Parts: sequence; C-alpha cells; structure tokens
Amino acid sequence: MTLIQLYHFLVKSRLMFLKLWFTLPRNDIKGKERYYRIVPLETFLKVFASDRSHMKMEDNTWIAPPPDYPPISSKESKMNLPKFISMSENLEYGTVLDEQQFKEFCDLTQ
Repeated sequence: MTLIQLYHFLVKSRLMFLKLWFTLPRNDIKGKERYYRIVPLETFLKVFASDRSHMKMEDNTWIAPPPDYPPISSKESKMNLPKFISMSENLEYGTVLDEQQFKEFCDLTQ
C-alpha cells in the first residue's frame, strides 16, 4: 500500500467513523456546543509542535509515562499545542467550525 493509498484509506475510514459518530445518541452537556479546528494537513505536518509540558503536573512529574519517541517540534516552535486545541477563536492555524459547519465540511448532512 502506498502512502497515498494509506492516506485515502484513513480519510475514508475517518469519514465513516464521523458519520457513525453523528448518528449515535449523545448525552451532551446542556448549553455546551461542539467545535472542531480544521487544519490543512501540510500546515499541521510543517508547524505542529508539542514539548509534552501538558503531560506534567505542577511539580514537573509526569502524569503518565511519556511516549518512547522524542517530542514533536518544528522549525517555528517547540510547543504550539494550545493554538491547535483552542476553540475560542481562529488563531494562527486552521479554522474553527461549529458542529453544523463541520458536518457540512465533511459532507455529512445527508
């Protein structure tokens, strides 16, 4: 399987999962909306970085053992995870969509 074939397989699998996810009944917290940050793959692979600081307690001990591989960094940053997980506004990377916009983006409205 080539990398492109794998990518297409993962995209199709992800969309099938999303279709299932949106059809299952959920016990959402009343008044809490779901948001999704959409980031182009090329951007994500180029700039995403996490120094794992979010995996440590205040006393600098690990909440859980870290993965065996080194932290992910980029030329631009050693830690920008908060910019990717924040849903409060459109920061530097990608676009934040509400649930309806996300369904439309993924063509899940049928």
